[in-house]
Amino acid sequence: MVTDVLLRLKPELALTLHSEDYASGTYVGYGFTLRALSDKNCIIFNSWVRKSALTTKTADVFFTEYMAKPENGFVKAYKAGEPNISAVLFAGNDDAQSATDIKRFITDIVKYYSANYYSNACAKCSSSIGLGFAKASDGNIKQLCKMCVQSEEDAAENAASVQQTTPVQPTMNNQPVFNQAQPIPQQNTGIYGIPTGGAPANDQPADVMPAVGGTPLPSSQSGNDAMAAIDPATAPESTGYSTAQSLAELKPPTNGNLPPISGGFSQPAPMPMNNGGYSQQPVNGGFTQQPMNGGFVQQPMNTFGNDGRFVAGRPTAVIQESKPVMGILGAILFSLIGCAVWILIGKLGYVSYLGGIAMAFSTIFGYHLFGKKFDVLGLIVSIVIVLLMVLFSNMVITAWNIATYPGIGDGLSLLGYDGFFGVFFGLFDLMKEVDLYAGLEGTDSMTGAFISDLVIGYVISIIATISIGVSMLKKDR
Repeated sequence: MVTDVLLRLKPELALTLHSEDYASGTYVGYGFTLRALSDKNCIIFNSWVRKSALTTKTADVFFTEYMAKPENGFVKAYKAGEPNISAVLFAGNDDAQSATDIKRFITDIVKYYSANYYSNACAKCSSSIGLGFAKASDGNIKQLCKMCVQSEEDAAENAASVQQTTPVQPTMNNQPVFNQAQPIPQQNTGIYGIPTGGAPANDQPADVMPAVGGTPLPSSQSGNDAMAAIDPATAPESTGYSTAQSLAELKPPTNGNLPPISGGFSQPAPMPMNNGGYSQQPVNGGFTQQPMNGGFVQQPMNTFGNDGRFVAGRPTAVIQESKPVMGILGAILFSLIGCAVWILIGKLGYVSYLGGIAMAFSTIFGYHLFGKKFDVLGLIVSIVIVLLMVLFSNMVITAWNIATYPGIGDGLSLLGYDGFFGVFFGLFDLMKEVDLYAGLEGTDSMTGAFISDLVIGYVISIIATISIGVSMLKKDR
């Protein structure tokens, strides 16, 4: 049974069972609910998340890619709304395999949430403050904030009080019975058969939609109820609706080639396939269903004309893989920003801690941005790059000061150092020659002053790099 699958998932996902067919839980910080539908042999997955400005991959793209894989054929439909993202997960006869598939789906979709900067949200107001699971006024367990929990409780109390004070009126069931001969009441007619007045006796209410093929459908559905109404095994061929979306929203296909039949729509006959399954023809760019591993995978056709919310599905991932090579490249590129700040401050005649902070922050940020994760290797690489860039920046400052010193150009040319680049690449030899000719030693020499500034710069930059790096390590963990 489908409820047995929930019992298998309870210890593995730390689920909270609200009833034998309803459970909620959190996986790597993202909340979700699982509702077992035994009569349809499926489980409805629901989550409530909000994307950020950094989100680059939409949920529709995620589900499309996920469902294109044969091993994910147990995902029958999905709804990618805001903030609700839900999916219909088919449970086969093997409870252990079904539990494994559903756990893998939850893991994959949480990975998608984490990698695309999604955050938990309230199912009613999309707030991310004070979230928890509670029963909404419609009877479903949802992720709600404290304010919405109180409003739902107030609404339930008001509804209960109204129900107690309002007398129950008997209602007539106007739902027509199909596949049975129905007497057609005749109107009063005058000459030439023209009606003399009054509405036909067999008019139906506007909100009642007749089903096709003898399968009655509810008049309106939305949200979780819409997903629960999908029968993954028999819905397409038993109702005449071509996609999970049109079934859930009760929107009939719009193919002009299908003539209406008693207010409904006709459905092309299934086409047999070699393996004994069937292929359902798309309606206005819908889906073609092909048997895969005992279930069905829905594959999009050339044009997909719906609003992009329903298709068929996949789950959470928590550990972001590190890319050290790209991280090193990003650290080198962004460290040039720190070099620019360092050189600007150095040209003013100062060695400031602001230059060290700028150097450390830009380097670590570049590694994290390109490497996707900042770890111990990233900290070591950042320290090495910062040390090299501090040396490079001090060399640029010293070579710049020498090359732009008034009246020194001719002397440098005689010594073989032409222009800035000539001074930069021969800086250490030039400083030794100047110290030798001037008879300067220790900190008074050009070499000594360079080393002194370099040591101070190293101390400032290393302290800044370690402080920022340790903070980033804690954040990524």
